[in-house]
Amino acid sequence: MNKKSQNPQIVYFSEHLTAYKCWENIKQSLEENGISYGLLPNTKDLWARDYMPVYSNGHYVSYVYNPDYLQNDKQYITDNIDDVFDFANDSIVSTKLIIDGGNVILCGDKVIMTDKVLKENSELTKEEIIKEIERAFSAKLVLIPWDTYEEYGHADGMVRFVSDGHILLNQYKDIDPELRQKLLDALSPYFSKISELEYGKVSSTNSWAHINYLQVGKYIFVPQLGIMTDKLAVEQISRIFPDSKVIPVEVKGIVKNGGALNCVSWNYYKK
Repeated sequence: MNKKSQNPQIVYFSEHLTAYKCWENIKQSLEENGISYGLLPNTKDLWARDYMPVYSNGHYVSYVYNPDYLQNDKQYITDNIDDVFDFANDSIVSTKLIIDGGNVILCGDKVIMTDKVLKENSELTKEEIIKEIERAFSAKLVLIPWDTYEEYGHADGMVRFVSDGHILLNQYKDIDPELRQKLLDALSPYFSKISELEYGKVSSTNSWAHINYLQVGKYIFVPQLGIMTDKLAVEQISRIFPDSKVIPVEVKGIVKNGGALNCVSWNYYKK
């Protein structure tokens, strides 16, 4: 781990990430901004967000990580978090639901997930799933439609929390107006302000990745891919988070494998 920081969070990454060239970019950006970080041993792949417990309203929520998209590649399923991190001094609430951490967007007293969580737990009724999620996370569940263009069913490439009553929606205005309207319909009853990223004609296939930023307190590390929307994303996110420092970080290597900065990171909240 690097030198101590005054930030109450430590960011952890799977040891697998160090094999990627962009790890040096990530590490340098964290160090330059005084963010403490560490590496997680005994993980099966680099997507730490998906299998590590989620911090929600004063406790960590552990769940079953057994996604349908890895049923033919079970060697990549990290299913024993006790081998990865010592939670002896932390409060943990467990649930037997199958959940991906990338499908969990905490918004204070609310939690956003795509409705893929219903498919993954189809032996239960929708009502039973909602009740169990709300028990485990101590938060009201807001279900949004799954963007099936993305097979994993994660919400962290679709929407992010800004502040109480305020969320950020990805560039659906540019790429899928019909899904955008469905998302607005699902989210508007719970959030009074919905900001949106938009890139217009310069939007490209990988522009989705900008919203998959790593947020550590008042620092936001925005994925950069060497594409025309890089600068636009930084400018727009800076306006949406005027009290935060927005830092561009080149991460082309991990985006080629289907994820970005939120996907490969895990925020641990120090006592």
